[in-house]
Parts: sequence; C-alpha cells; structure tokens
Amino acid sequence: MTATTVSICNQAISWLGGNRIISLDDETVEARLCKANYDQLLDVVLEAKAWTFAVVRFKPAQLSETPEYGFSAAFAIPTDILTILQVSGGSVSADGTGPGLARKSAGNGEEQRILWQREGQTIVCDEQTIYCRGIKRIVDASKFSPGFVQALAARIAREIALPLSQSQTLEDKMVKKYNDALADGGTFDGLQGRSNKVISNALTRVR
Repeated sequence: MTATTVSICNQAISWLGGNRIISLDDETVEARLCKANYDQLLDVVLEAKAWTFAVVRFKPAQLSETPEYGFSAAFAIPTDILTILQVSGGSVSADGTGPGLARKSAGNGEEQRILWQREGQTIVCDEQTIYCRGIKRIVDASKFSPGFVQALAARIAREIALPLSQSQTLEDKMVKKYNDALADGGTFDGLQGRSNKVISNALTRVR
C-alpha cells in the first residue's frame, strides 16, 4: 500500500488510541496536532539516517564571495538539501570514470575526499569544483521506504502523545517505538548497495 501523509498520521494516531482523520484540515485535535508537527518532523527523520530514497548526488554552484579566511572557495547548498554526506573534488579519476571519483589503482571503489566544512548553507573548501552526496527533502510520501514510514509515524506519535492523551507513560512508549523503528528501518535500508567495501579518506566533516 502506498503511503500518504494522512495514512502516516493515522498510523501514529492509532498507536495512541485516537480518532482517525480524513484530512490534516479536519476540525479535530488529532488533525491539528498532526498538521502542526508533520513538516518539521519529516525533516527530523530524514536527517536521522542516510535513507537511500532521499540520497542524491549534485554539483553545487560556487559563490563569487570567498571565505574571509581559512578556505579559498565557498559553494551554495541547495535549499532542498538537508544534510551533506560527502564532498569530493573535481578531478577526473585515472580510469576516466568521471568527476569527483579519483579511484585508487586497486579499483576497490575507494574515493579520495577533500578537506571541507559546512557553514550554514554553504560548503567551504580549497577546490574550484566539487561534487556532493546529500539527503534531499522528499515530501512525496509515495516515495518513502516502508521503514521510513514506520519511523516517521512513530516520531509523530512521540510528539503528539502527551498533548493528545495526557499520558506520560504513553509518551515514553512512543519514544521507545521511535528508537526501535529508526534502528530497524535504518538497518534494512542500509543493506542496499553494499556489495563493495568503501573506505573513506575524509579528513574532516564539520557541520
């Protein structure tokens, strides 16, 4: 079954014993709580793991203004990118497979990375061209993985448990449910694309 915003919220509500909603605009306590929290919690759960459905590769634009000190270049992070996972330089690999790869001659998939830092909505480094992997804000619920759906529903349930039920015990149960769902969903999601062992050469990643 394809997930929707409403179905995810109804999953959360069902764990709390509340009344199901038809729309986030319903005139009910459940709908108002879900509407007030959904967008923010969506970003929170997206940032919690490197969910494969949300991982994208992109080439950020270099800014004309350079950092005041420390690095020679700055690049703008697109507004729909929540988290930067990896930054590679713009050099072409020895085997000609493309920019930003610079694979070692052993051919084991190891990527040579660069010294960089995230500062606000910019990446600063000493490269003139960079390529990145990051977590993109995905709002179309039909693209969510099953594990992510469960984690997001549990996170919503955790947030609205106390105002909806006035039960600290129930909120505590939802905290555990979220932690379990996040661990399970992240584990299964992380099994994809792991045929080769990839070793990082990253010198630093500061956010």
